[in-house]
This record gives sequence, structure tokens and C-alpha cells, in this order.
Amino acid sequence: MFFIHAICLAAIVPALYVTANPTPIPTVTTALCPKAPSPSASLKVAPGFQGATVVGGLSNPRHITLDRRGNILVVERGIGITGHFVDTNGCVTRSKVVIEDAELNHGIDLNKAGNKLLGTSREFAWSWDYDPVTMTARNRRTLVTGMTTEKQLTRTIVASKVNPNFVAISVSAGDGPDYESFDPAVGRAQVRAFDITKLPPGGAAYNSSHGVLLGYGLSNAVGVVEDRAGYFHVGDNGAAAYRFIDNVMVPLGEDNPSETFFKLSNPKSPRNLFAGYPYCFNVWDSKTVTDRRFELGDWSATFPEGEKNDQWCAEVMHKLSLILPPHSAPLDLVFGPNDSKLYVAVHGNGFIDPTKGFSVVSIDGKHGPEGWAVTGSSLNTTFTEILANDVSSEDQCLRGGCFRPLGLAWNEDGNKLYVTSDNTGEIILLKKVATQGLWGQW
Repeated sequence: MFFIHAICLAAIVPALYVTANPTPIPTVTTALCPKAPSPSASLKVAPGFQGATVVGGLSNPRHITLDRRGNILVVERGIGITGHFVDTNGCVTRSKVVIEDAELNHGIDLNKAGNKLLGTSREFAWSWDYDPVTMTARNRRTLVTGMTTEKQLTRTIVASKVNPNFVAISVSAGDGPDYESFDPAVGRAQVRAFDITKLPPGGAAYNSSHGVLLGYGLSNAVGVVEDRAGYFHVGDNGAAAYRFIDNVMVPLGEDNPSETFFKLSNPKSPRNLFAGYPYCFNVWDSKTVTDRRFELGDWSATFPEGEKNDQWCAEVMHKLSLILPPHSAPLDLVFGPNDSKLYVAVHGNGFIDPTKGFSVVSIDGKHGPEGWAVTGSSLNTTFTEILANDVSSEDQCLRGGCFRPLGLAWNEDGNKLYVTSDNTGEIILLKKVATQGLWGQW
């Protein structure tokens, strides 16, 4: 069956499905990459795209990037960085291990020139000299140290294309609630940028003066992307929300807070923007807050009876770019090279019933001198799924049998989008097509 799918977040309603044609005409088939394995999960793709699995059997693939020749580089947990040569159709012809190092666990990128490969572990950020012809990396250099926290182990790294000497790195909060992280000097729950041409031998500590603070108060900002004006945007995975009323901790249910997005600084003009954690959270389900009335998108304080109360949160909070539903987990963000859409890997929470996310979505917006902005209201964000599981039951995803997107990478021409799925160990190719079709089964 084919579907047209759009969601209005502010209405907090389930997806609207409209049957468009009772006769299945697959728009996604293995014919695109005939030598590749079939997808391990049943998938559907939006109109305007054709798709295929290009490689399978990977070890928990995380973030992904493409080199100047269009070949794929991906972090595989337990292995390191693997490379995958592609043909003119975007299909993988052969694969190799580029860097064998099990410490590499998530972050990867290439600089603008394409000759420096970047990667992260829980504690370090490194660079290598990279040759795209042979797909080899050598001369490892330590850039940043001291990023270990007690909780999350992922460190996203993004090389600026507008300010090519800079790289931005996100570090999560520690085991929560991490009240110490409110002090930016602690170096947790924030995104910093580093001019790699000015780092000392052996690297610099994350919380040192070598880094410029782009934003703090971010619980777990895994999704990070730079826009065309050099501003960095993040999608923050919200921590559990609660309020202390009469010195009693009152949890606010599973559906608070929402997942929040912020436009942070340009590293050439850092502004130390505060995103709320650990004292303020964004209200999604106002019904669970019983001591006062909130609306969708309001900021609520953890300690409403203290100095950092609801009014304080409303005054000091950086303006939101947009919000997504709680538990959707935006783990990667990319802008389309030839359009102004923001593409998000909505990884989702596999422990919530019904599950949230498990899809790739696009969000309309526009670029300007002050950076990218969503079209319309940040609290009335409409997104469109372009790749999703085609399941008869949410229970399949709870059992771990679903595609679960994590990393995204567009090729330079803007007609091929690669998506990693850590849950199924695959890389999926979405290729733009000229035809105006309907939702296709895979």
C-alpha cells in the first residue's frame, strides 16, 4: 500500500495516512544496487526517491561522511573507520578498513579540502592525513583531550566549511542531574569549536581556553550541523523532567521534555548561548504539570520555588529553532546541498511503547545572512518522512527488528543521501528521481 505522510507537531496527533493507490508499484527495489543485500527490515520511501541497501553486516555503524570522490567513510563500533568504494550509481563495489581502532565510537568528518579525516572516542578527538584515491589515513594527530563523562560516550565532531580551520565538538552532560555542567568552564553539556591550526602538540583539553563556547546547557546534543552562514545548529536529546514542589521531586511523565533544536554561534563570533539544562526544560505535555498552567513550548524550571524559577528560565533561555516530539532522538542533522531543507535522522526510543522516531525526516526552512531558520513557527513545525519502517505493528520495533537511522551524508551533487542504521548494521542509499510517485514499499 502507498501512503502520503505529514505530521503537524503542535497538534500532537498521530500520522495521517491517505491511501493513494490500491495497486503496489514499488519505487524502491534491489535493482538500484543488484549486488547489494536485501534490506533486513521492510522499508518505505517517499515520492521523489528511490532506495536500496548498499552494504550490510556492519558493526553498529554510527556517523558517516563522504570523501571528495563520493566514497563512504563510516564509524563502526568495535572496529574503527571503514571505507566503501562506490560506483556511478552510488552502489558499493568493495570495502576496507581505513583505521582499525575500537576506541573510535561515533564521530567522523572531513575538512573542507577533503584531506584531513576527523574522528572521536569517548575522550579524544583526532585527525589523520587522508588520501581519497587510496582511501588511506596516516599521521594521527591528537586535537582535543579530556572529554570523558560518566554517562554518554558519543562525541559528535563537525568540520566547519565556512571557517575551515574550525571543528565543532559536542560533549554530553554527566550522570544526571549534572548541576556542575551549568558552569561552562566544566566542559560538559555543551558544544565548543577549536581552531585546529592553533592547538598545541598533544592537543588541548576540551574545557581549555583553546576552545570557544558555542552553546551550553545541552543535555546530549548529538545532532550537529553547520549552515551556509557558518552558524552551528544542534538537536538536543532531552533529559528526564521534574519539578521540586515543597521540596518534593515531582516527575512529569514520559512525554516531557520535547527534543529541542537551537541555532548556536558562528565560531568567529561566539555568544555563550544557554539552552536550559539542568535547570529548565521545554514543556511538551502540559497536562502533567499540575502546580501551574503551561503551554506547549513554554520553559519550566526544575526548582520553581528557587532563584532559578520559571521566570528566570523564560528570561535567560536561548530561543528555540524548533521542537520534535519527546523520545524521537535526533542523532544526526544535515542540510541538503541543493535545497534549504534540514534532514534529521530520528533514531527514536526503542524502550517506549509505542515507539517514537525510527525514520528520516525533512523540515522546510531557508538560509539567510543570520543562518538557517525553519519555515513557519518553531512550535508548529511540520516534518515529512522520507524513509520509514513499513511495519504492521510497533511491536516489531520494540523487538529490535526495525531500521533505525543514525548517520546521514549527502553527496556533493545533492542527489544521493546515505543513511546508517545501527540497529540493522546497514547503509541505505536514497537516490532522487525525477518521477512524482507515491509512497513505495521496499
